[in-house]
Amino acid sequence: TVAGINEPDMMEDVIKNNRADLILMGRGLICEPEMPNKLAAGRYADCNRCLRCNECHNRLFAKNWFLCTLNPEVGFEGRMPLPAAPEKQKKVLIVGAGPGGMMAAWTAAKRGHQVILCDKGAELGGAIRFADHVYFKRDMAYWRHQMENRLADSNVDVRLNTAVDADYVNQIRPDVLIIAVGADPARPPIPGLDNPKVIVGATMHYAPQNYGNKVVVIGGGLIGCETGYWLADTGHQVHVLEMREDLAMDALPSHRAALLPRMAKTMTWNCSVTVTEVTENGVKFTSQDGQEHFLEADTVLYAVGQRANSKTVEELKGACDWFVAVGDCVRARQVKQ
Repeated sequence: TVAGINEPDMMEDVIKNNRADLILMGRGLICEPEMPNKLAAGRYADCNRCLRCNECHNRLFAKNWFLCTLNPEVGFEGRMPLPAAPEKQKKVLIVGAGPGGMMAAWTAAKRGHQVILCDKGAELGGAIRFADHVYFKRDMAYWRHQMENRLADSNVDVRLNTAVDADYVNQIRPDVLIIAVGADPARPPIPGLDNPKVIVGATMHYAPQNYGNKVVVIGGGLIGCETGYWLADTGHQVHVLEMREDLAMDALPSHRAALLPRMAKTMTWNCSVTVTEVTENGVKFTSQDGQEHFLEADTVLYAVGQRANSKTVEELKGACDWFVAVGDCVRARQVKQ
């Protein structure tokens, strides 16, 4: 049997219950080439689990070489051979504990450096914390908690609820400063966005909300589409409004091809529209032909993109001679970048 098998327990179950004699893995071994050896040694928790995001397939067909969302060494084996151990241990301060910050901390610690990882929030994970709340993101949630465990087992000094400014950096006096402070949701100039019924799509899972039956999502990119689909799949009536000519244009082709048919069964949308106002009762928008329309809404989500937190980068970068910015604070993108 083959396709999408990424969990060791599932493999054991298939063999034990005689559902197959042999299990084949493709993407799973791109993501974790050492999986057979790790499983044989009982290191289940140390195995990267493929997200089945198809980044490897899409890259292979487009560029004729692999990349992997979770394994940054894939595709660079010949270009980035493992460097020699550092001659001198450095003190590395990392600000921001999202995917970029966590991976930087784990990598630097494995290299033998003294690492301090700070985040102003109460949890690790940054922009992917939402995955704990969405059933079809469980593989991403698994990776987040795996990174938590990896950091806990390392010598990384994790400091949560810790806001870092230039004075804090001067106190630590690091040899290297890595800034990974992420991005903030873009806020469009639409009248009525301060209405209590309006929720930021990218942060909707971080606190309990009472979502009404009728939900209008402003923004039909990947965040808006997946958030809308999750709400529709949990019983809400969802309509998406998108200013571009189509939905989920920032998704990988295979991902988009799987998402849109599912959306079509559970929700509705309009593209090439301009949202003009959020009112007490719903959302006003103008279609491409200039006609004005109104949609009733109990809840309005806006998901119109992310903006790099460049202000914090500018504030911190002068506090250390050797600094580098990584992740969404350079440019808001997806986890693989």
